[in-house]
Amino acid sequence: MEEERLNNLRRLVDRAEDSTQRMLEILDKCESRFGVLDQEMLPVQESTAMLTRAKTNISETLLKVEEFHDQFRVGTDVEPVINAGLRNNNAEDFFDAVEKCIEGIRFMDDHKDLKSSGAASKNMERLLRAATRQCAEEFERLLRACGRTVLQQPNGTFAAAPPVSEGVAECMKAVCTCAMTARDTAFLGKYVHVRVAAVQAELNTFSERLGESSSFAPPTASAFNTFQAGRHPWLSLLAFSRELLQGELVLWNTVVPKPAWDGSIDAYCGVADVIVDRLER
Repeated sequence: MEEERLNNLRRLVDRAEDSTQRMLEILDKCESRFGVLDQEMLPVQESTAMLTRAKTNISETLLKVEEFHDQFRVGTDVEPVINAGLRNNNAEDFFDAVEKCIEGIRFMDDHKDLKSSGAASKNMERLLRAATRQCAEEFERLLRACGRTVLQQPNGTFAAAPPVSEGVAECMKAVCTCAMTARDTAFLGKYVHVRVAAVQAELNTFSERLGESSSFAPPTASAFNTFQAGRHPWLSLLAFSRELLQGELVLWNTVVPKPAWDGSIDAYCGVADVIVDRLER
């Protein structure tokens, strides 16, 4: 009985070993086949990697092509806006068109090897010149509409006064900023021309009101004994000129953006010199 059980157990063990051996052989064959499959898949994997890199390169190239296309279209896109002129209802579009022209010119300068970049750059430079010319003309128009920078008070004294409304001042600053962005300083020449004429007119009107005479000479010691301070014509002119200078400074600070002050203070000085010269006569 026990002998028979042992024989059965041996047969079961032998069968298990045979099954294990066959399983190992099958696994070896699978491993071998997987190795062959890996070798066969290697070219596919390499091709996939190449295709992925190619896709990335194509995407980047398309972005570059789109950028180049957009830059070459700047002139066509902004020309109608610039030709329409600088009006209140399209001021923002106009300033945006100027920015695009500047960026487009800079782009073409950085890519001079591109075909037709020179022609595109010249076209944008032409449009930019037209835009800055319109900025200068609009600045001059607004500047000519300014009121007086000094007013006489009921007590006979003079006081500087802001000659433009806040809305007009902001508009003039925007125009100046646009011109400065384009590195155009024509608006400063317009400023000097208009304000010198306005200051001369103010001084002439004041002089005519008091009457041109030798009494406009600076008062002597005896004159100080004769006239009360501030009643002598020259002293009145001095008080008026002081407030006129202050008024012009207020106007300058109001309509010219701060970034332009350091590089264009000569414009204000050109206006102030007219007042100083009148006092020195």
